[in-house]
Amino acid sequence: MFKDIYDLLLEETKKDNLLGYDSLIKILQIFVNKFNLRKDIEIDISNEKDLNVLGCYDILSSKISININNQIKKSETKDLFMLNTYIIQTLIHEITHIRQIKLLTDHKYNELSSNLARLEYILNYLNYYSYSTKYIEKNYGNPNDLKIKNQVIQEYRNYHDLFPMERMAEIYSLKFMKNLISKYDNDSKRKELALVLLDTDLIFNYSYGYVKISNNTLSAPVDLFIEKFNLLEFYELINKLINSLENSKTLDEDKRFKYGLPITIDSYKNLINSGRELIKKKKEILKG
Repeated sequence: MFKDIYDLLLEETKKDNLLGYDSLIKILQIFVNKFNLRKDIEIDISNEKDLNVLGCYDILSSKISININNQIKKSETKDLFMLNTYIIQTLIHEITHIRQIKLLTDHKYNELSSNLARLEYILNYLNYYSYSTKYIEKNYGNPNDLKIKNQVIQEYRNYHDLFPMERMAEIYSLKFMKNLISKYDNDSKRKELALVLLDTDLIFNYSYGYVKISNNTLSAPVDLFIEKFNLLEFYELINKLINSLENSKTLDEDKRFKYGLPITIDSYKNLINSGRELIKKKKEILKG
């Protein structure tokens, strides 16, 4: 099923085409069918001027907006295959938000069968709750006040990458494209470029939000998010889930990075060193 996405990527690239509306709708339909997502989702090719906005999902209108122009402007390479790769990755990021919301609406926390599923549920819930009417009233003021609304929107933009939903969606979509190209691409040069760029982005997203407090201590992204957005009442539950996963040895390093959980100094150093090597390799490849 997912090979169809790679075939579409390659076919449009060979035709010298940037992926557009028709291609994105085809990819969306694959995910709708695979994960039983809502069928009323629309796609819009937007012209948002803020360069940081590559895509957006509006739950009220059930619309995914993809900004192809911003993707081109922000890209480190004008290689068409890579531009199309990142357009698909952005779409999958937004589709992941739909799946995250579906997890919250289709399930109850206590009905989930594993602590790992419960951890992901509660992290999605915190993200969703942090722009609810109840939360805004508690922390900002009247949610119907235009100034308050704008303040909340600006806070989300300022700390966008710290939100658990955003972290998980970006990591999932990057890994999806990396796995797709690893499995199906037979052009060694093109494949090398794609994997180096995607791996570099993955390491950046893994490392984001970890702050060195002392020589032996790091503050984790989940801690920063809870503190920044005054969600301390959830801290005990999250720690309980983390401890349980550690005791059952079901929390490997990759999952820690995915969820923004505490890691060791050595893990962080290894990640940063890998990032430096990838950046060096990326520069060499892009020089050509």
